[in-house]
Amino acid sequence: HNTYRTLQWVFENFEDPKHIVLTGCSAGGTPLPVVYRLINEYYKKKGVDVKIDVLSDSPVYLTTNNFLDNYFHLWNHQTVMNEIGFDYDSFKNDVQYPSAVIDYVMDGSDSNDGFGIVTHDDDPISIMFYTVMDGNGTLEVEGDMEGQATDNLSLGLNQSEMILKEWWNKMNESFTQATDEHENFDIFIMDGSGHCSSGLYFPMENHQPAFEEWVANMIDDTPISTPSVQLDTNTTSTADNVSNTTVESTAEPSESKSDVESAQPIDA
Repeated sequence: HNTYRTLQWVFENFEDPKHIVLTGCSAGGTPLPVVYRLINEYYKKKGVDVKIDVLSDSPVYLTTNNFLDNYFHLWNHQTVMNEIGFDYDSFKNDVQYPSAVIDYVMDGSDSNDGFGIVTHDDDPISIMFYTVMDGNGTLEVEGDMEGQATDNLSLGLNQSEMILKEWWNKMNESFTQATDEHENFDIFIMDGSGHCSSGLYFPMENHQPAFEEWVANMIDDTPISTPSVQLDTNTTSTADNVSNTTVESTAEPSESKSDVESAQPIDA
C-alpha cells in the first residue's frame, strides 16, 4: 500500500490545497479512481474545498474470470476498497469490477472535477496482461466474437487480431457506458499501437490542438464532453479524439514541497 503511505505524506504537508491534478501511466494510472476517492473524502472531512482532476494514461483496465477467481484476492485489494466504502464482496468475482469501481467513484465525485482517460486503440501491454490473466496464455473468443470467428478467419484475421478486436470492443463498451452516465468522465483515444505516452509527450506532440483543448476543458471547469463523433461503423464516442503516479497541488506546502498531476475518443 505504497500509494496510501504517499497520500499520508501529502495530507500532512498540504493542508489547504486549491487544485490537485492526478496523473499516472499504466500501473500508475490504474488506481487513480481509488486515489481520487481517498483524496476527495479526506479533504471533504477537513472542510477543505479543493478541485481534483484526474488524467489516467493507458490504465490496465480489463479483468478476466480466471484472474478474479484465482488470483485477485492475493493482491489484498479489499483493504483499500473497504477504505473508500466500495462493496468489494459484491463485485470481486465480476468481470465488470473495473466498471463498477468507475461508477462508484464517479457517482460520488464533485461535478466540477474532471476525470479523463488517455489510451491507444491498440495497447500491446494491456492486451498482454488481458491475455495472461486468462491463465493459459491465450484467450478464447467470447460472446458475439465466438459467432464471428469463421468470418474473421475468412477475412484473414489471425488469433492475435481477434484478441485485439475483443479487447477493444470491451474497452470501448465500458468507457462508452461511463461517458454516457457521467458528465465529468471522458476518453481521449489515439489511433495505432502504443502504451503510455512518456508523460503525455506523445499526445502533446502528435494530437494538437485536440489534446490540449480536451485537457484544458477539463482543468478549466468546463464540461469535458463533446458532440458524439463516429469512429467506425459500430460505435460512437464522446471526445476529440504513468507506471508512476504523481500528485500536483496549487497550494503551498505546510513545511515541505510536493507535486500530484494528469485524453480522443473511442472506437470498436
